[in-house]
Amino acid sequence: MTKRYSQKDILDAVSAVRQGMSYRKASSKFGVPVMTIQNRISGKVDDLAQAGRPTVIPAEVEVELVEKF
Repeated sequence: MTKRYSQKDILDAVSAVRQGMSYRKASSKFGVPVMTIQNRISGKVDDLAQAGRPTVIPAEVEVELVEKF
């Protein structure tokens, strides 16, 4: 299954649940799996965590390289 939600969708869903919305309703509204929301709220996964391996080049260096070439 392909991920079809953004980091903003996750943060919005977590925020909605923290404000009283049910997990299922937030999942449906923002398109984020219930377990993803639960993991973020329980602290198993950091709110700002992203999938995949960490980048090798820092973002600042990448921007410089893009501007040069």
